[in-house]
Amino acid sequence: YFKGLVGKPPLTGRYTNYTVGGMVLFTGLNADVNVGDVFTSRTGRVMMVMDNAEMETGDNLQKTFVIKILNKQVTWTRQVREKDPITGLDKTTDVKNLGSFWCSFESTGNQIDITHIKLGKYRFICNKELLEGDTLDNKYRVVKVDHLVGVTVADAERA
Repeated sequence: YFKGLVGKPPLTGRYTNYTVGGMVLFTGLNADVNVGDVFTSRTGRVMMVMDNAEMETGDNLQKTFVIKILNKQVTWTRQVREKDPITGLDKTTDVKNLGSFWCSFESTGNQIDITHIKLGKYRFICNKELLEGDTLDNKYRVVKVDHLVGVTVADAERA
């Protein structure tokens, strides 16, 4: 539990394309808030704390965090792979359920493959250590993972 103010950032500063509406969280210096923390506001919105910096405002010093509104709760699975003792090749032996989590879910457009099938492209932003090949909601396969502004940004396709 912490107290803070969600608002618009000053016109100067460093913000990225991964912020929603330029929203930031202002807290006191002693607030127990860290990059990657997920919290629910008093109005019921689920939010994630992203990149932070201390900021001076008048006589006060405060922590300022970029925040992301999380709009989807997803299930998470990962294929367990091991080397086949005979062939030496990797093989899938099981699917491990890693639970569920809140994330920002965005469509990043569609692409047509060489067989003229429309492929959806999606982006998931979260505080989990996703890996390429992970499956979200049993229908999205992670194809690329980046770690930016203290969180995971994963691109996915329909599985």
